[in-house]
Amino acid sequence: MAGVVTKIATGTPSGVYDLTFAGISGSYDDLLIIGSIKGSHTGGSAFSNCTLTMRFNGDTGANYFYLYQQAIDSATKGSVQATGTTGMILPIIPTSTSSNTGWGQFRVFIPGYASAAAKRVSHLGGYGQGSYGSATTRGNHGWTSTAAITDIQFYLAWYNFVAGSTMTLYGITNA
Repeated sequence: MAGVVTKIATGTPSGVYDLTFAGISGSYDDLLIIGSIKGSHTGGSAFSNCTLTMRFNGDTGANYFYLYQQAIDSATKGSVQATGTTGMILPIIPTSTSSNTGWGQFRVFIPGYASAAAKRVSHLGGYGQGSYGSATTRGNHGWTSTAAITDIQFYLAWYNFVAGSTMTLYGITNA
């Protein structure tokens, strides 16, 4: 249970494809990132075009895994799983189609980020995208390294973040 939650940093990426929280101290027990984002893709579907990926400490090797489930509109799309990947996928963020007034919201929880164990991550997310529908996702992800996490990078593979996107990093000290 959280004792103290401390805001560490807020990033507002706009016109760029990534945001990195760098120089994270090891003085907290857990980390929490809360975001509200949208991508610059203007096509009709965000479902395969605008995914958010997360990496730690600049590691671009195949040292990650992810498992997530998603529901789009009234249909469950099932789960997606991958091991030996170069990042953790936090799926589907909304696009910038002219009819889209929705933003994608997500929460990422990283327990024991400074420990000498492999890292596990959980996420919850969702959005409404006007006439293109709405989605919700949840997942469990991981990084096989035992290094303390000092940098967290979020990036879009093909598009940029739009103005108004924001992500905030919090440190949690347990009671």
